Amino acid sequence: QPMLELLRERGVLLHSEGYDHSYPHCWRHKTPIIFRATPQWFVSMQQNGLLGGALAAVEQVQWVPEWGKARIDSMLAQRPDWCISRQRTWGSPITLFVHRETGDLHPRTAELIEAVAQRIEQRGIEAWFDLEPGELLGSEAQDYDKVTDTLDVWFDSGVTHACVLRRREGLRAPADLYLEGSDQ
Repeated sequence: QPMLELLRERGVLLHSEGYDHSYPHCWRHKTPIIFRATPQWFVSMQQNGLLGGALAAVEQVQWVPEWGKARIDSMLAQRPDWCISRQRTWGSPITLFVHRETGDLHPRTAELIEAVAQRIEQRGIEAWFDLEPGELLGSEAQDYDKVTDTLDVWFDSGVTHACVLRRREGLRAPADLYLEGSDQ
């Protein structure tokens, strides 16, 4: 209402009327959802042949039941770029440093990720959340922001098979079967 009054006062309101409409609500809490546009991290399905490779891999699988192939084909064909970031205070962190002015990743990103991985292996996931950028970046820390986003849980669970196969002797890669959910 205050906005309508302001527009009326300025003589720029052309028309106003009440209108009942549906509004999205949280399925869990049944409360209205507030949308806000925020920067996100995406995996491109087009770059580096990711989509083409995935579609080709579907053809190499013997599907039981057969309808599974059509389901996955359809899901892949309609797949937009994948937003892998979430703004949560828990989960697997996106362990990156971004330049404050340019938005570019730190030029030593691969090295920094390895250093963070070693810290996490020693002290647990809190090693990233507690990390002060200066510990790894030194004097460059003032030019970079530490990413506080976490990974989408489907990304997280989608790579667990690689972690399991790599760390357990006797298991072969690729795995013959690794299921966590029907939509993977």
